[in-house]
Amino acid sequence: MDAVDRLVTSTQALLWERGYTGTSPRAIQERAGAGQGSMYHHFRGKPDLAAAAIRRTARYEVLHLSAPELSALPTG
Repeated sequence: MDAVDRLVTSTQALLWERGYTGTSPRAIQERAGAGQGSMYHHFRGKPDLAAAAIRRTARYEVLHLSAPELSALPTG
């Protein structure tokens, strides 16, 4: 797993555990085993990292919907 994956995975977990306000960039870096330079090389800041984590979670959830769940989604 590369630094980006570790950062996004760590952010997903921390957002779930602590919420956005309770998740600090330092906590993300510590959990990911990544330095501040690495985080800011790949992401502009906490909002961008949180958005990447939420997009990854949404993609996972959509990919794992059953056929009846998919057909119930709004189309417009």
